[in-house]
Amino acid sequence: MRDILKIAGIYTALILGAGFASGQEILFFFIRFGTKGFLGLILSGFIFSFIGYIVCDLANRKKIYMSDKFLSFIFQDFYCLAKFIIKIFLFVSYSTMLSATGAFFQQQFVFKNIFGVLFMAILCFLIYFLGTNFMAKINFFLAPILFFGEVFVCVYIIFNRSQKVFSMQNNFLWIKNAILYSAHNLITAICVLVPIIKTLKKKKYAKTGAMIGGFFITLLGMIVGLVIFLNYKFAIKNQIPLLAITKQISRKINLLYTILFILSILTTAVGDFFALCEMFGKKKLTCGLIINLCGIIFAQIKFSNFISILYPLFGFVGLFEIILICWIYLSKTK
Repeated sequence: MRDILKIAGIYTALILGAGFASGQEILFFFIRFGTKGFLGLILSGFIFSFIGYIVCDLANRKKIYMSDKFLSFIFQDFYCLAKFIIKIFLFVSYSTMLSATGAFFQQQFVFKNIFGVLFMAILCFLIYFLGTNFMAKINFFLAPILFFGEVFVCVYIIFNRSQKVFSMQNNFLWIKNAILYSAHNLITAICVLVPIIKTLKKKKYAKTGAMIGGFFITLLGMIVGLVIFLNYKFAIKNQIPLLAITKQISRKINLLYTILFILSILTTAVGDFFALCEMFGKKKLTCGLIINLCGIIFAQIKFSNFISILYPLFGFVGLFEIILICWIYLSKTK
């Protein structure tokens, strides 16, 4: 049971990054399509559970517990190109987390965003040197705090503040967005999930944990989505919608959300940083310093631009990876 919850918690924590916790991703990929956005969230959750199950089962069957080897097994002749593209995405994702921290410091504390960027970069760098097991323990510990904390904040908002919802986009693009949202998130999740499996005592339970993790992601996505839906007019004006909404309600709720948001960024940023360093080489210090230096520079791009422009593009890369994984799984397990 502990191994199941460990994978479920880590998987959930990986997805609860800045874009999810801020409400920005939920707004862009789902809620701008109105009520159909909730169907998109259900579809996305199914993809998370299904692909998470397949990845963990496939990795365990083939005894592959390194992300590099797993990617080589999946992409085969296209491995070098795929690895290069995935490295770029992981770097973009990491830079997004740094940018989000900067935007948060600016919106919440009226500090220059560079202070937030440096804070998260240094924190990830320090955690990296404590190893994979330590990272897994952090995510396992933080996952229930983030999940129940976000649920509490969102439920509180639903019962204490709402605005009339006005006209939103209402077409079938919600299907495409749901798939791209899952796909771009799975690029990072797969790179972290595979090496985490080797830390389990009973590795066969990893696939069950991934399915449960997908359910948790769906449930929390629906709750966050409802908050954004009920406060749509206010949400679209801010880079970090939930932060702006909680500020209007209660200082205590805003303080709680502040803590949850930083922790949400941390879980994803650390995962990205670990995956990047593992893929780039064994020289920890040099690798970590170079990634952080480049990340700090790219983090000057506006947080919302990362989500609205770059994430959908990488979604197509993730979609190609998902198709390959399904094809290989079906062909290898007949």
